[in-house]
Amino acid sequence: MLRTRYPDLFKGILSLAFVSMLSPLSLSAATPDTKEGDPIIPLVMTRLQLLGGAGADEMVVYIDSRATDGYDMMYDASKLPAGVPGVPNIFSQMGEDDFSINALGTFTNDKEVAITLNITKAGAYKITLLELLNLEPTTVVYFEDRLNNKFYNLRMETVLNFNFVIGRLEDRFYLHYYLPAQVSAVSESCRQNDGVVKFNNPSANPWDVSLLSADGLTELAKAEDVIGEHLFVGLEDADYNLSIVKKADGYAQMLPATVNAAVAIDAAFDAPAEPVMAGSTVSFFAHQTDSSIAYSWDMGDGTILTGNDTIQHIYTAPGVYNVSLLMSANDCSNASQASVVVIPDVVTALKTPETKNSALFELFPNPANEILSIRLNSKSAGKIEWLQIADVQGRIVHREYVAGYFEPQQLLSIPVKHLVSGTYFISLIGDADLATQPFVLRH
Repeated sequence: MLRTRYPDLFKGILSLAFVSMLSPLSLSAATPDTKEGDPIIPLVMTRLQLLGGAGADEMVVYIDSRATDGYDMMYDASKLPAGVPGVPNIFSQMGEDDFSINALGTFTNDKEVAITLNITKAGAYKITLLELLNLEPTTVVYFEDRLNNKFYNLRMETVLNFNFVIGRLEDRFYLHYYLPAQVSAVSESCRQNDGVVKFNNPSANPWDVSLLSADGLTELAKAEDVIGEHLFVGLEDADYNLSIVKKADGYAQMLPATVNAAVAIDAAFDAPAEPVMAGSTVSFFAHQTDSSIAYSWDMGDGTILTGNDTIQHIYTAPGVYNVSLLMSANDCSNASQASVVVIPDVVTALKTPETKNSALFELFPNPANEILSIRLNSKSAGKIEWLQIADVQGRIVHREYVAGYFEPQQLLSIPVKHLVSGTYFISLIGDADLATQPFVLRH
């Protein structure tokens, strides 16, 4: 109600209070709705001074995420005329309203602010940049003079000299804020020498961009008048610098970028070297662990496990299982394989002698590959007549007459290359049931 009935009085009171909060010593956004305990927000601010005639005047433009680019009662402060003959005024203008303090909304787009001067005494004047706070180095602020078609980069020219006649100077001067440039990098893939440095200019004001070596002495590539994104591709892992320059005035910045080497992937893993019992838990461990790597385990029995560098699995049936691990990251991948021998948890009784006398003989190597050797540990050689091999289903796959071939501590070698990989039982049979032992065949 008060603001509606007495707008000039309301704006004046707000202006005086707010100007005091934005004194030259203030480096944080203290606005009229700031409460004790609120977080301190770094003030992104531009402060300009107009000096000449019989005095000086100042204005402020700042960025606050709580404000808009239009009028905000709690963040903008109206301009009060100097009231002293010869003293000039400088202020921003929105429509018919004049503001000594102008808050702009979140800095997600290029911004333009109209600047108006009120000159009551002709002569020489200076417009001086007093403060430019908390803007990134690649955020360029220009002061435009449309009468003379000139742009002044306030990062390079902080004092501007003019001659003014008496009058209100509208639609001549403007402040321009251009969004900051951004740099990022993409690491090499396993193909190598394919890293990328990305330069992104989200503003409408172009940059000339040069990709330089780490020491800044060698130009590797160049792009002119870049607006939007530009990619420097085919790079090896190394440190780089981007030299970015405004062609119109030579304002330059150096931005670092690093292309990392590809993560070398080694899919080696640990698997049980000795046979394991069916029904027991078996653990597998990848040698290389990294959160960026995807793991896919093929357990050889139709089971696929993904996501972890360490896994556990239970084989329910005996046999020889080929376990494989595929590891991948980005475009890189690597695979390895190992065999796991699974034997029955209980030696199944077959149509062969019982296994209680298995200590009668030794088998080696176990697991076997092409040849299986047998050595007796007692004087029962004369009682042995037959040697028999059966699979885990009880089917006889090999049988031969061996009477007279065995002597204590003598080796008897049997070719097993023709048998498929898996778990078998070998039995020595005589006039009485003698002994049975399991063995594993791994090709």
